[in-house]
Amino acid sequence: MLLKEIEEMLGILNKSKAYLRDDNECSEKLISKLRSYRDLIVSLNKLVSPTYEERHKAELNEIVGFDFYYKEKVKKTDDLDEKVLEVTKVHTELTIGELITKEVDTKVKELVYIDVKAKKEKDLQAILDVVHANWNTDNKISITTTGKGIPEIKQADDIFEQIDDSLAKIADVQSSKFAPHFAEVAEKWSLDLQMFQKFLMEILQCYRTYNFLDNIFKAKDIRVGLEK
Repeated sequence: MLLKEIEEMLGILNKSKAYLRDDNECSEKLISKLRSYRDLIVSLNKLVSPTYEERHKAELNEIVGFDFYYKEKVKKTDDLDEKVLEVTKVHTELTIGELITKEVDTKVKELVYIDVKAKKEKDLQAILDVVHANWNTDNKISITTTGKGIPEIKQADDIFEQIDDSLAKIADVQSSKFAPHFAEVAEKWSLDLQMFQKFLMEILQCYRTYNFLDNIFKAKDIRVGLEK
């Protein structure tokens, strides 16, 4: 409703310019101010997003100087019980007077940044979710032993490829300017995967060394020499 009123006022002012002197600055200043409020309201409308985390809502409230997002207790009744739940709502009853008083129009860039930040962080979280899904408890690594008790990894190449892919995804997260919120989680994943990669390489090296030495000592002349 407020956006519609501003558009109507802009239309009236633009038409009135034909009847004003060319050096009349009041009309242009008012039009410029109304446009800034129009842009502000458009930006605020974009900020009504169900994907925002609580930290984004708190940052937004701090920037605008009032509870754009606020908590409200509501009663929910089912067949057995009545519960009081705390839900997050959006302050939608805004007036131009309130926006002017709080100088919200001077903070459009900061509000837009919060929107961009929330979307970018959602993308980074999605990347970390993929990494987590690739290494959940259902994806077991098959480490068997040979007849002589030497460890052997099945599908080692696939495992190393998966590790490299996960490390690349984590590196993408860490290189983002929006990574600070995920820094601790991403660092832990990176260190754990690198340690796991080193562990597997040690097992493979053990297996390869055994095979190499086993082939040597299987040779008849070597066995005869050892018996002597």
